Amino acid sequence: WGLTDSFRRPVCQADDKKRDAPWCATCGMTASASRGVGGGRRSRSAAVAIVAFLTTVDGTIVNVALPSIQRDLRMSLASAQWVVTAYLITFSALMLTGGRLTDRYGQGAVLRFGLAVFTAASLLAGLAHCAAVLLLARAAQGCGAALALPAGLAVAASGPTARDRDAVAAVWMASLASALALGPVIGGWLSQHLGWHWVFLVNRSEERRVGKECRSRLS
Repeated sequence: WGLTDSFRRPVCQADDKKRDAPWCATCGMTASASRGVGGGRRSRSAAVAIVAFLTTVDGTIVNVALPSIQRDLRMSLASAQWVVTAYLITFSALMLTGGRLTDRYGQGAVLRFGLAVFTAASLLAGLAHCAAVLLLARAAQGCGAALALPAGLAVAASGPTARDRDAVAAVWMASLASALALGPVIGGWLSQHLGWHWVFLVNRSEERRVGKECRSRLS
């Protein structure tokens, strides 16, 4: 998944019992500093849930829409399979790079940039009218997801207490499970009632929401 320094750094253990203490002798952090990046459990949970859902669902939501995509863009079966594969390859290949960039530039900056790339690629995929543009957009989506996911994991690990971190981790896992289960259902409904383009365009509303959370809480 791309390990980041957020998982390896020392955590303020005394804050679990003394949230209002002005100074922690264990780790040398003030209480306000140990609350750190993330701005609060709800904001972190919302950002983490959306990032986990979007990056995972994009690997499954397209499967049901492939026949429509293949027919409209006149793609061969081999080319149509690359609509899914292009995303998965770039996503998995660049995951460690995303983790390293998160270590170097910070979780907020990398998360915002990754979501910007993912959003732009989703728009390009939704507006694609030829196979080449769609495959390029899917590869770019994988690049954005590979940046956003490790940064999202760092946000999940940035809670000031073990209870906060466990709660956000539970939200993360629930979002992953929901994306795996609901992806084919959402993809089938969208492709049948609105057209396959909306399989990609539907991402934009949730991306804007998490982008606002990032700007207000993770800057």
